[in-house]
Amino acid sequence: MAKKGKRRYADGGGVDSERQRVISEIRKTPWFSNYVRKHGREPDLSDNADYDYFTAWTSGARPDKTGHWPSYTADGKPLKMEGHPTLWKTRFMDVTGIDPDSLGIKNEQEGQVYIQRQRVKKARGGMIENTTHDRKII
Repeated sequence: MAKKGKRRYADGGGVDSERQRVISEIRKTPWFSNYVRKHGREPDLSDNADYDYFTAWTSGARPDKTGHWPSYTADGKPLKMEGHPTLWKTRFMDVTGIDPDSLGIKNEQEGQVYIQRQRVKKARGGMIENTTHDRKII
């Protein structure tokens, strides 16, 4: 039986030596150095982080040129955990297909209001604009 506090991610976790190897590789990347320089601290690479860097790395995911890591692996496993500050944006985009930043939506509550208005519009015979995904909303 797994100990309390052990890995809680989609891949079920890896052995400690594999995890340490992956963390060591991530620490050697320019992304890691840039993160420390920008934020004044290291990113949380632990099992309890709000982003699953281990699964991201082992699935082949890497940060883009801006330093942003993907929200999902190529096969659809979520990488942002509850508590991640932009998880609401990912969920918003899953439902609407629209980046909330492009609409000026600044937080989860504004996102929920937008989605509710779109649902009312659809119920009245209109269409939800740019809906491209069917994932569960916020």
